[in-house]
Amino acid sequence: MTNDIGRRIAELRARRGMTQEELAENAGISISVVKKLEQGGTSRMESYTAIARALGVVTLMFVPRSGPPHYTETDDARQQMLTDMRKAVMPPVRWDGSAFRYDVEDDDLDLERLGQALRSLVQAYHGNRCEFVGQAMPAVIRSAHAHVDGVAPGSQRETALRLRSCALQLAGRYLILIREHDLALSALREALKDAVEVGDKILALNITGNQARVMIRQGWFREVEQLCLAAIRELEPGKSMQADELTARGWLLLRASAAAARNNRPQDADEYLEAASAVANDLGTEHVDAGHMYFGPLTVATKRTENAVLAGYPEKALEHAAKLPTNVGSMAPAGWQQHLLHCADALIMTKQHEKATELLDGLRSQAPEWLHHQRYARDLVRSLLKTRKRTFTDKQRDLADFLSLDM
Repeated sequence: MTNDIGRRIAELRARRGMTQEELAENAGISISVVKKLEQGGTSRMESYTAIARALGVVTLMFVPRSGPPHYTETDDARQQMLTDMRKAVMPPVRWDGSAFRYDVEDDDLDLERLGQALRSLVQAYHGNRCEFVGQAMPAVIRSAHAHVDGVAPGSQRETALRLRSCALQLAGRYLILIREHDLALSALREALKDAVEVGDKILALNITGNQARVMIRQGWFREVEQLCLAAIRELEPGKSMQADELTARGWLLLRASAAAARNNRPQDADEYLEAASAVANDLGTEHVDAGHMYFGPLTVATKRTENAVLAGYPEKALEHAAKLPTNVGSMAPAGWQQHLLHCADALIMTKQHEKATELLDGLRSQAPEWLHHQRYARDLVRSLLKTRKRTFTDKQRDLADFLSLDM
């Protein structure tokens, strides 16, 4: 954090006619935290969230930025974010093997506020606010470390461990999005340790599913199938499953299907997909579990389009896309956006270039930050431009400029 943030807090507080004591009381934090911040110190992300709420502004005002957002894969802002993320995900270890202790005042520990900060990050992630998530995530993880170390043993520590597990899992999902796969695996591995320690099997299985997602990106297709099938066996098939259990089972089947499809084994991919469809039918509608994973009939149906594209059957992919179930709720925004990229791919393969352009341009308008991180989108626009025999349209030029492609 910078001194600019301290000045910003002091200015906003004065503008609203608050003393430091009044701001601390309204934010539900200690006066020492307010004084420290206004003097140029730093604190945990949930403290900034509480202050922002008390001052009536967005938390983003207190997140340091190095100028306007950049989206290239080698810029300084990205490298600084990754440095902060590595420090948070993989903190130093002392000579005796114990984890580094993040200094925090006892009266600054507040599990409820930590949970609120994490929920705000989840909302930002699903709202395609990728830059904010990347900048704010390290502070939340560091705070979670401090809570695990600082709270009393018992139920409080169990809650802290669960929150840290969820924060690390979200970090892993974000790092997958920006293609930092090794760091994503590290975050998910640490998240899994916490989930196992508190005995939260569903959380552990969800993290396993996200680990499989990284492994697919790295080409570990056979290993993904083995990992997912072993995890599925942990869910007792004979008993009636709750919605969160069904979601965990469904996603493990979808990951296995994706791995088999990419490993040129379409029959196995279809079998996994049919099993996932049966699980989705048991749910009936799209469900969001405690770990903020979406699953249901619509999610499974979009995977049929994806597998058909991967198998080289674009016409079949578009047929599947035209028959998506209705009145079953909404799926995860990022999942739906990924589905639209697969549809664009199928349109390009069937030489429906204008429709593909319209679809991609719609994504540029609706989810610009998300689209900037999609190498798949860059590949699609390159393919679109190569197959264009006539002059590029304005929208195609805009897409190329937006994704920093040479024309």
